[in-house]
Amino acid sequence: MKWITLLAFILVIFIMGCTKSGVDKTSNTTLGDTTMIDTTKMLVLSGTLIPSVGESANGLVKVYKKAGIYSITLEDFISTIGPDVHLYLAQEATPILIIDLGKLNAASGNQTYPIKGSPDFSKYKFATIHCQQYNVVFGYAPLY
Repeated sequence: MKWITLLAFILVIFIMGCTKSGVDKTSNTTLGDTTMIDTTKMLVLSGTLIPSVGESANGLVKVYKKAGIYSITLEDFISTIGPDVHLYLAQEATPILIIDLGKLNAASGNQTYPIKGSPDFSKYKFATIHCQQYNVVFGYAPLY
């Protein structure tokens, strides 16, 4: 019986000596852990849409980066309705040397589009709203 008590006592001391130090008991994460991923959204560029003559696209354009992935957001957006209207990242205000981000989700309202890869924003300095069917620019925003 004494041996069982002594063995239990040694086991308790051994277990208590093996607990990790540096653990934050409130959040169950190891202090100083550098594996945390920053999930905050960072504004990279922004601009205001300038409507074209005869057409209209108004609102704010913002490029964000979150966890290494870029996206572009149209805020307070309103545009002329067209049959095949797309959002581009472009090297000029006109749709030359573009990255097509896809067809507009709607002619008005806030909307977000993913940007594949990591475009060179020193070259792609414009967001352009363009009707492909009639080759008409509805508006563009210089991105700063």
